[in-house]
Amino acid sequence: MNTKATLVTFGGAYTVLPYLREQTVDRYGWLNDRQVIDGLALGETTPGPLISVGIFLSYLAARLPGAIVGCFFLFLPSFVLVLGLGRYVGSARTTNAPRYARARARPMASEAERSWRASWTRRPRSGAARSSGSRRSS
Repeated sequence: MNTKATLVTFGGAYTVLPYLREQTVDRYGWLNDRQVIDGLALGETTPGPLISVGIFLSYLAARLPGAIVGCFFLFLPSFVLVLGLGRYVGSARTTNAPRYARARARPMASEAERSWRASWTRRPRSGAARSSGSRRSS
């Protein structure tokens, strides 16, 4: 359950929590809504990543063995990804792709800044906008 939660959700712990709640409360019936809310409150008030709520819910479902297994499978996808792609980091540094990307990003950023500045200089003044067209000539 925890591995699937980390593999199929993007956006951090707040996107994983509804899935974990659905699995632990609705599908398996291991916990109730109050326990999930308590886990979220505990995760918000303690330091560390909010994803640790998944480990706490695993603990509530099966005590210490559940917490150990839940922790392992919660972080397994990240470790596999890092270990699997780690060998390509060195070769990515030696290619021209980063230089090419930086060379293309600078003009785009400059153009975006010019466009932003131009939009602020073309705005009508609030007093001028109110006075023009609001009077009728007699």
